[in-house]
Amino acid sequence: MNSRPILVIEDNPPLRKVVGVTLASAGYRVVEARDGRQAIERAAHQLPAVVLQDLMLPDVEAAELLGALRGLPGAADLPVIAISGSRSALDSFAHDPEAFSDCLLKPVEARRLLATVGRYAELDQRDATVGVGRGLLLVDDNRAQRELARMLLTELGFAVTVAADGAEGLERARELRPDVIVSDVLMPRLDGFELCREVRRDPGLAAVPLVLMSSSYIDDADRALAGRVGANALLERTPDFWGLADTLRQCLPSRPPPTAPAAELDAEYAQRLRAQLDRQVAANAELSQRLALQSVQLSVLAGISNVLTRSVDVRDVFGEVLARCLEVAGLAAAVVLLHDQSGGLAGVEAVGAAHDVDELRGRLEELGDGARLAPPGDLVELPASVGGNAGVAVSLDAGPEPLGVLAITWGDPHLDEIRIAFARTIAGQLSDGVALQRAIGQLGASREETISRLALAAEFRDNDTALHTERVSLYAQLLAERLGLDPGEAELIRVASVMHDVGKIGVPDTILLKPGPLTGAEFEQMKRHTQFGNQILAGSGVELLDVAASVALHHHERFDGTGYPAGLAGEAIPLHGRIVAVADVFDALTSPRVYRPAFNVDSAIETMRAGRGTQFDPRALDAFLESLGDVLAIRAGRRVSPGAPAVAP
Repeated sequence: MNSRPILVIEDNPPLRKVVGVTLASAGYRVVEARDGRQAIERAAHQLPAVVLQDLMLPDVEAAELLGALRGLPGAADLPVIAISGSRSALDSFAHDPEAFSDCLLKPVEARRLLATVGRYAELDQRDATVGVGRGLLLVDDNRAQRELARMLLTELGFAVTVAADGAEGLERARELRPDVIVSDVLMPRLDGFELCREVRRDPGLAAVPLVLMSSSYIDDADRALAGRVGANALLERTPDFWGLADTLRQCLPSRPPPTAPAAELDAEYAQRLRAQLDRQVAANAELSQRLALQSVQLSVLAGISNVLTRSVDVRDVFGEVLARCLEVAGLAAAVVLLHDQSGGLAGVEAVGAAHDVDELRGRLEELGDGARLAPPGDLVELPASVGGNAGVAVSLDAGPEPLGVLAITWGDPHLDEIRIAFARTIAGQLSDGVALQRAIGQLGASREETISRLALAAEFRDNDTALHTERVSLYAQLLAERLGLDPGEAELIRVASVMHDVGKIGVPDTILLKPGPLTGAEFEQMKRHTQFGNQILAGSGVELLDVAASVALHHHERFDGTGYPAGLAGEAIPLHGRIVAVADVFDALTSPRVYRPAFNVDSAIETMRAGRGTQFDPRALDAFLESLGDVLAIRAGRRVSPGAPAVAP
């Protein structure tokens, strides 16, 4: 096999394991790293033949890690293959000659993974003769690891017998008298060290070579203990069992080392067990921290998603996200500051106890110009008083545009890489949320502008109705709010009602602009504008246009069933049609037409009262009349704030 390994850097454990096993099964030696720091440590220990690097790691930027890897001694031309689930992230490095050697898009197909790695690394052929004619006992309580090892050892020519733990292994060894034993260390009933001691006590097995493997006991002291209990070697377990074949080749003709006195071994063994437990506790603590970080990140992503569905105010994004961080991540305080037009920083959102927030703001002021962080993800540690809380400031950006700064403090003075990674992650998610919100806002503005221009195509043919559609849309939004619809639905009705008369495009000018009363035939033709509008707008599958199509079709239906085009009655008429009917008639009555002057407001109201329950939905008309003050404010060109009490059904 390759003397130099393939280094797989991936913070997602299942994906890291899939890539590692795929490469190992093809014959590569694989070394795994969960983050940038561990990757540098393992690459410095032994320079890899090829590196597979995830572009989104919790503790380091992709370009920074790439530079650090190639900055290692002898690594200037190190092949580094980028892996990412984001096509845009991969494309951002595609045209840089100093960047990655190649790239792979997740999920990575096994065939493509092996083909790509094969361009930069060659496989050595396994010696399949080392085990020919020899029996080997394999002892491991992990079924998957046991099967992988069995397959490899069979390829090396051994006749393999397996045992599921140390006690069973000792029993099978006494029965079979194998030529060599390979055993895991951590097992129930009898672990690898104890198995080795029992084997050496048995006169019939004392000379049998025994190799221990472990992914936990890998320190120099562990190797020393393995030798003192009589093991020929202790190997670090890797996905491809690298080094096992060579170790067996060396051990088979040699005698085991002498075992130490039992009293010494008992004390040393107990010490190594305590050390292993301490190591496991530390590993579990770090894992708990990482799981907590991922929990917060998922919570923040959910918060951003929820806010974006409810609000177009960027402050809502900051407020909800910071509140979630405070609740889940043990923060003392968090503050968001945004760049103003003069280039300064102004606070827009803060969470935490008042004294913690004040203390955080004071530390930002001490930072001065250093708080104007510009590069994306730029981070500085905040100056701290003696015994003060740990704190950092991270830049926010929306694409190339500097957005502001996120500042965070924790309730203790301890600042570690996990907290730094957390701050970077939350800043990145906040930035992405704001960028997405801005894009949604721009898309909505563009959509509304297109709709307004479509509606104007009808208005331009009838100068007497100028601004009619805008007023109707604002009346309809107000009425929807007063009827208790949520703000999103009210906004949908506002935009959709702009197009209520778009079907007039299909009405001849001789009818649309006629200064006098219409004949019966002409009125029948005019009534068809509701159907024309529906035909123009329907069928897109877009919610806004579907609502607009319904409004265009139904805004001349009457509550008593005598309207057009379908003669629907009561609640069979869609609610948005009943709302726009009220708004449209009020604006039509109070606006001049080519065939009559405008009604004054009092006359228009009396006329509409007379149609309560016949022309108009009584509840919609009552809500409209109760909101007359706001209606007249809109008519005068003033905007009205939402939030008045809804009318009970």
